[in-house]
Amino acid sequence: MESDSDPKTHDERDEDARHHGHFRIGAVILALCLIGLVVLAWYTYPELKRHSVTLTALPRMQQLVDGMGDRFREMDSKIAAWASDKQALGDRMTGMGHRLEGRIEALRQQVENVSAETMRRVEAEIGSHMQAVETRLGKLESARDDDQTRAAKLERELDQVRSEMMKQADELNDKLNAARRDMEDAGAKHDQQLATLKEGEERERQDVASIEQKLAVRRIDFEVTRNHSTELAEGISLGVTSTDPLYRKVSGWMWIMPDRRTIWLKGQGAQEPVTFYGFKDGKKREVVFTNVAANSVTGYLLLPGNASETTSAPASE
Repeated sequence: MESDSDPKTHDERDEDARHHGHFRIGAVILALCLIGLVVLAWYTYPELKRHSVTLTALPRMQQLVDGMGDRFREMDSKIAAWASDKQALGDRMTGMGHRLEGRIEALRQQVENVSAETMRRVEAEIGSHMQAVETRLGKLESARDDDQTRAAKLERELDQVRSEMMKQADELNDKLNAARRDMEDAGAKHDQQLATLKEGEERERQDVASIEQKLAVRRIDFEVTRNHSTELAEGISLGVTSTDPLYRKVSGWMWIMPDRRTIWLKGQGAQEPVTFYGFKDGKKREVVFTNVAANSVTGYLLLPGNASETTSAPASE
């Protein structure tokens, strides 16, 4: 890079390159001439032999060769001149080398001075940066100390909250235990009240059963054909002699045992009960006609649920 910045050095190198180029060109021309002579001799000999060329043409060939020798000698003189110029060029290159070394030394000194100044500037910048970093580190350490203080404070507060929660949990457990005991006591009282209610319900149920037993009836449905008789229940028979479907009337008789009593039915209307009572228990019995047809009647007999089917009481017509 230093040689490129020196104009004289650059020109000298260009001149040296030109001399080298001339020398190379001369060597190439000489080689081409020799090759041309060989080719010409090789080509001319067969032609002379084939066309019977006389030996009179040889002097011209000799003149041509002599002319080429003169040109080669002129070229050798130019090459010798170039060699002397090369020696001068070497001397000039040596002097230029000394001057270049001086310039390189001066440039090296300048670079060292610049480097020292740059190093001082870099060291100053590094020092300022290090001071800023130390300042930031100090702030970070201070912030860390503050964070540790806050963390310790938060930990103490957390311990207080934890102790309060444990205390509240104990109080809640005590309240739950008390509530459980109250519930157990209330449950015992409720069980006792429930047992009392069950006893009362059982007594009431027995009373209702007794009343239902007294009020219970048994229904026996029947159908009797006209001019026929049917035993509705033990000791109670029904005979039908005539029917009136238009007015829904029935005529016939009922035979009640064991007192051998007869209840006569004369135009008994449908849905009008025939009531009679038992001789032994005094409970009511009823016969009700529900439908009156031309040849038959249907209805039902009501008897007490716990009474025997036999009766001996007088019947009402």
